[in-house]
Amino acid sequence: MSRKIGLIFLISLLLLSTVAIASTAFIAPVASQLEHHAWLKIVTTSWKGTNDTSVLPGNFMPMFPAGEGFAERFNVTDQEAFVEVYSIKYDTLAVQHEGTFEPNATGFVKVSWTADPSEHAIMIVVKAKSYYGEKIGGGSLWSGIIMYALFLSPENPNTDWEKFNEWLGVKNIYGTNKPKANFSWSIAGEFENNTYADKGNGFNFTGPFDFMTINASAFAKVFGNETEDGLPVNAWVAQAAKIFKLFHVHSWYDVTDVVPFAQIKVYDLDHTDPTSEASLIQAAVTGEDGQSRYTREIYPPEEGLADGKFENNKLVPIPLQIFNLDNKTVFHGGFNATIGVITVGAPHLNATVRVWWETVIVNQTIYYGKVINGSLTPSYVDTVEKYMPMFAGPLNIYHNVTDPGDYHPVANFINATVFYAFVCAFDNDTKIHFPKYTGGSGGYREVYALFASMDLDGDGRISLPDEDITGDQLINARVTINLKDNKNDTYHQTKNVLTTNATGCTDDPHKYRGGIFDRYARFPNATMGDWVWVGKDAWIGSFREKFGDYVWLNVSLMYRPGDARNKDDTPDPTGSHLKDVENPPRIGDEDVLESSYYEGNWSMLVADVSYANTLTLEDDEPYDGMDILVYWTGGWRNVYPGPSDGYLVGEVRVRNPYGIAFNKMGWPAQPTIAYDPADNKKPSAAMSRWITWDTPILRVVETVPGVVDYRRGLINMTTYVYDISLRVTDKMGNILPPDKTEVQLILPDGQYYSREPSIDESLLTGMAWSYAHFDENVTFFQLPGNIGPYGVRIFVQGRQVYENLDLIDVLTKTEFIIIKTPVYTIKLVFYDCENETIPQLYVYVTTPEGVSGWRQTSEHGELEFAFIPEGVLTVHKVWWKGINVTLLKAEDAGGNDLPLTEKHELEVEITDETNAPIKIWVPLKTLVFYTTNFQGDYEIPYLNITLTWIGRYKPWVDEMVYFLETLDPTGDENDELYNTSIVVHPLWFRYEAKAFFHEIAKDSPMENLVEYEAKYVFYKMPPAIYNITVTTVTEDEYGNMRTPAYSKWPGRTDMEVPYEIKIDWEWAEKYEDSVPKIRTGPAGTVNDRVVLRIFGSMGGIPVTTENFPEWLVDAWNPDGIGNLSAIVCKEEIILKTWAHDFWKRVINGDLRIGDASFKIVNDNGLTMRYYNVEEERWIGETYTSKWTEDIKDISALRKDSLPTSNIYWNGSYNLTSMYFETNKTYSYSKGENA
Repeated sequence: MSRKIGLIFLISLLLLSTVAIASTAFIAPVASQLEHHAWLKIVTTSWKGTNDTSVLPGNFMPMFPAGEGFAERFNVTDQEAFVEVYSIKYDTLAVQHEGTFEPNATGFVKVSWTADPSEHAIMIVVKAKSYYGEKIGGGSLWSGIIMYALFLSPENPNTDWEKFNEWLGVKNIYGTNKPKANFSWSIAGEFENNTYADKGNGFNFTGPFDFMTINASAFAKVFGNETEDGLPVNAWVAQAAKIFKLFHVHSWYDVTDVVPFAQIKVYDLDHTDPTSEASLIQAAVTGEDGQSRYTREIYPPEEGLADGKFENNKLVPIPLQIFNLDNKTVFHGGFNATIGVITVGAPHLNATVRVWWETVIVNQTIYYGKVINGSLTPSYVDTVEKYMPMFAGPLNIYHNVTDPGDYHPVANFINATVFYAFVCAFDNDTKIHFPKYTGGSGGYREVYALFASMDLDGDGRISLPDEDITGDQLINARVTINLKDNKNDTYHQTKNVLTTNATGCTDDPHKYRGGIFDRYARFPNATMGDWVWVGKDAWIGSFREKFGDYVWLNVSLMYRPGDARNKDDTPDPTGSHLKDVENPPRIGDEDVLESSYYEGNWSMLVADVSYANTLTLEDDEPYDGMDILVYWTGGWRNVYPGPSDGYLVGEVRVRNPYGIAFNKMGWPAQPTIAYDPADNKKPSAAMSRWITWDTPILRVVETVPGVVDYRRGLINMTTYVYDISLRVTDKMGNILPPDKTEVQLILPDGQYYSREPSIDESLLTGMAWSYAHFDENVTFFQLPGNIGPYGVRIFVQGRQVYENLDLIDVLTKTEFIIIKTPVYTIKLVFYDCENETIPQLYVYVTTPEGVSGWRQTSEHGELEFAFIPEGVLTVHKVWWKGINVTLLKAEDAGGNDLPLTEKHELEVEITDETNAPIKIWVPLKTLVFYTTNFQGDYEIPYLNITLTWIGRYKPWVDEMVYFLETLDPTGDENDELYNTSIVVHPLWFRYEAKAFFHEIAKDSPMENLVEYEAKYVFYKMPPAIYNITVTTVTEDEYGNMRTPAYSKWPGRTDMEVPYEIKIDWEWAEKYEDSVPKIRTGPAGTVNDRVVLRIFGSMGGIPVTTENFPEWLVDAWNPDGIGNLSAIVCKEEIILKTWAHDFWKRVINGDLRIGDASFKIVNDNGLTMRYYNVEEERWIGETYTSKWTEDIKDISALRKDSLPTSNIYWNGSYNLTSMYFETNKTYSYSKGENA
């Protein structure tokens, strides 16, 4: 027979209706003269049936189901029963086996016999099979578990009724006479007389033992009658002795602390070989309520599956023996009392019930004896709404779900050794702690570092800090509980899916629902047996004498999940189909009902393990407690990468799990906690017999804080978990910057965890966070110890600068390591030609990493390259005021010259020997302008100079724009006239310029004249091509510092003229927006006269003879004055303004005329003054011509009045007021007239 548990085997048999009959098996011992046959319907004493003449005319037997419940409709099938027919000689009582027959899926069986009814009684018996279908006691009448018997009387008047009556239990009623009427012995052992089964009266036989006065021939005539289709018109309803048992499995803690998905197995004690699998007569599993589930022998099969009438059926049918096989007498007489020692004169069975949970035997209950001790009245347990039997003894009708007292439901409460505990795990480092939660400034997690204080010295007190022996709690550690065999091999991982919480303690419930402590791990322990029969010591002794070689009470045994023939069906193996497939979370009934694999077939989960299918315990596998294993990959909250299972960082070997269990006051004593006096971090010799550990420190907590009524249940343990703290510096010991540094910790499996560059101190993965909380160290938390290697990679600005794959070979303690990386901090200081540092200078460099870009100097002209690796640092150029400027020279900190390349670039080799800071000079020149008259023989002060040039508005752009510097512009921050300090753009353009005006000498170069210095200095100017504009200064605010001769040149107020201008310019980032605008109005305010224009470039093109005609170059850029791009530190430029000297003559035709007086009026409408160079004195406004020579009229500075000086600026002049008297006495020759 197939061992596939459940309903699948039945499907092929159950194609017809409830009364449809498949052919039955028949084993005939001998062919005989005349065969008689009859039909039986095998049910139980709980059956409720009816007849149905509409289906079968003439039917009077109640063989159609009429009940509603599982027991009321239960059919005894060939899965667990077989039928035998025996003939018994009327006088000698010789027994002949007539045949063996198998009932079908609806309990119908057709039996036959050939014995002569006149000479033989016929006994039809129903015997139990084992759970897996082995016939028990087949072939012999007085063997096996006889659940039912029908006795058909012999016809011979000489029948030995005395002996028969002894068998039939009626000797005291009928003596040696044939019983006068039909009767039954009920399942309660009660005598039911005058029974009948006929068309007129119906049927009232009760079973499980029925006696009929008629002979076998008469019986066959009625119950062998068939329809044309071969169906029985009437089948004898044989009501077998089966009780329907409800098991409720719970732990010691409470009846509500149920044990789901436990294996329940019932073993026969009296009728089978204890070493044979035939001894297993029934099996079930428990549901999430801890109560039995059974789905075999249900017809039709779908009624036992999900959504069927009997889904989650809890009743387990168990056969009872109706005969005392020793004296061949049916059990009769019933129960002689209701309390005390009660004789069992009724069908019963001596049996052992074993319960496995998580593969371990957690209960043995032995139902044994000839009497009952206790009370037949059950006690109601309101918390589970079940009745509990209050007696001990063999299985009998008072164990039935509905007992003879009509108590319902009655359940056998099975007290299993299933316990709870939880584990708290910590690292083994007390030096480094994770930062505390700070609500005010923003916490980093919802918890902070916790530790466990352990009473190391055993004095009953915690002395801090000496007994603060753990580091931080391990959060999200994976904790497994693995069961062990006697070879210390793991054979099963329990269904505790445990992780540690924010306090470092496990708080996950078992994967199966049902426990009352949902925050603790749950595990099996070895067992102490419950004796359901309680009697004299002699009886116990007799049990031990009879069964002691096979059954004992204190057992530590298990089965290996892999040994199950149907291992994937059972709950235990890793590959089990029992999974959490439906809500609610964790595994419960719905995961069997809604599983596409089980479809509600609970009996599929019964483990078919050969040695667990036998009564004997000798072949069961030894169970030797469990391991508690802590796995960890690393990091606060276990976030570091690693193997999916993590690394083993702590192991606790618990040979007696009861020692760590939550122990209720009054329970048996737990094993002693005592530590080694020589090393209190280790167990004593006695303690080591029940618990050892491979972890630095462990304490079994005797009293758990906050827990009342219980002892123990908590293990505090440190683990092989440590921290690594690195101080990462450059070669000079400077700590690497958090925002540019990445440190990768290379883990033992080759993966890495990174502290990433960051300045955000709230970013837990960042460098800044680690620096902020760990004294500028790079700290990696809670790393698995006793493994390695651990390596490090360090990146600065994205470039790897350090790698050590074996920094720590094996991590055995918290490590503090200083790593000096081949990284340097190099400072460059930039100077101009005046040896002044250049602030906010943009420098284009290429770092050793190959990264090129612009950098800006500090306010002190410093450019620091922090933490750059070895290699070449190239300084290409600088950007200043729009111009890319090459370098001038460089030297190291010792004053040694550093050569420049042909392109005037500096290449600095970064090594240990680099002598920094490096000084670099840039030709930001000083431009010194002197303004003179056109002849250049004296200087004219108090003019304004405007410089413009074209450059890039930012270092890295291509767009060219105009830059402009002038004296006293709008926005000038220097209050001194002519001196200028202005920030045009805070990032890109600012400048300073100064003017130096002072009197040099009076009466120089002639009497009544004065000489001035007129020097204009523009600082830190880039080598470039400039356009230069010189204008007069006429504003009143300048007072006496207006341009000399301003009284003659105040400006035109009557009209705008092109030679009096203002230059409008503002910072722009587009060329067209940056072109300076020449403004000539309004006339009343725009009065600055242009007195010189130099065009170094036109439209961005240098004004040179390569680009323009020579004559034009001489006009626009005389002497190349505008080209100031030389790489020099200083340039002095004389700007010869358009201040001219004139020679004047009066002529008539081509002849000179003397003694003519006249005045000269400039284009401002004012009369010019005349300085007579011959007489070295100021004459006034009237000129007098000479006959023989020209008048020399110079631009000159008047000693006593600069405003009334005489300067002939470029412009237009008118001669007026000429007066001439004819002199008739003087004649001259043409030759004398120049």
